Amino acid sequence: MASRTVKGLAVQLAVMQLFAQGLLFHPRKVEAEENPAKESEKSYAPSLDGEELILVRKSKTGEAIYQRKNPETGEYEPISIFDKENTKTHQYGANQRVFKRKFEELIQDPYIWEEMQKYYPVDSFKSEGEAMFFYEKYFNIIYDCGCGYAAAANFIFHIFEGKEEEFQEKFGFPMYSMTDKGIDFNYELMMLKFFNFLHLVTNDDRKAINDSMKKDILEYRLFQLIREDAPRLSKQDTSNWTDEDWDNWKKEEKAREGKIAYLSEKYKRAKNIYTNFGIEVNGTYGYLYIFLANHGVPINTSVKFGNKDHQVDDIIATGNFTLYPINQDGEVGEAKKEFGDHYMYITDIEEDGDIIVSSWGDMYLLDNSNASWTDSVVLQPSK
Repeated sequence: MASRTVKGLAVQLAVMQLFAQGLLFHPRKVEAEENPAKESEKSYAPSLDGEELILVRKSKTGEAIYQRKNPETGEYEPISIFDKENTKTHQYGANQRVFKRKFEELIQDPYIWEEMQKYYPVDSFKSEGEAMFFYEKYFNIIYDCGCGYAAAANFIFHIFEGKEEEFQEKFGFPMYSMTDKGIDFNYELMMLKFFNFLHLVTNDDRKAINDSMKKDILEYRLFQLIREDAPRLSKQDTSNWTDEDWDNWKKEEKAREGKIAYLSEKYKRAKNIYTNFGIEVNGTYGYLYIFLANHGVPINTSVKFGNKDHQVDDIIATGNFTLYPINQDGEVGEAKKEFGDHYMYITDIEEDGDIIVSSWGDMYLLDNSNASWTDSVVLQPSK
């Protein structure tokens, strides 16, 4: 969920004036003559659920670079995150919901695991089990407030379409990989990296993050203490125990009961302190320009408060709106319920003014005619 700031602050306006205005950069299509592959070197991938892909070449690091057949023109074009085929796998743009729904799959990704070890290494926890419990709660935070990070990932991936090798050189991981379900975009890693940059590098929000799951962690430790030690005696052969053995056991048991009582009391008093870790609606957009500058990708950022003149590639921030799902055939479904504050990425504006957006990895028609507020974040690559 987006977190709004007080509008009209003089310092914010001063910052905004430093940024360039205008339409967002649209990455050009890779022409057939650019990085050509000899016909004998081209490799056609098998069709995946009707999707036709062609292996154009291998990158310097051995990653496969594909193009996708445009069903309207019949031509092969660079992979786009906003190809309608991506709606089948809920990858029409990034989807923050997978941080909760596919935690076990994500945490097994070597790139994601490495990213978490930079800030929360396993050996900094009481056990590997506690580390995994923490990681899951951490990912739930991104699930809860990840719309802004998803929109940022959309912007980054969109400007690098057809530039897979440059993307990997800049960020150190591939844009996508091929699975038995088709193209799998690495949105989640980009979202995680940006989240970590904002809250662990820039804002130093470690305490707030820990406080947000304080009671949960104590509950986990208490449960582990009870579960791991309870069957201890029943598994031992006590038939030959001496009085000294029994006395030692009683001391250990008393100490254990004391730990449980102490931890139980601590758990009862503890609270999870909620913090909104969403990106604030302002001209810095979570200091994305610094995050990208660190990777050699300079951009300008600005915000238009109360904006009604939306453009393709704007990130729209709005509250109390309605979404209509659109499938890959362009069919519009039943209206979804009204939503609260949210970021979405504008992928198209039709002739009649209808706004098409990417949200939760799906394509929607946005109706914000009765929205309680609407702002636009404008991101532009700079030279």
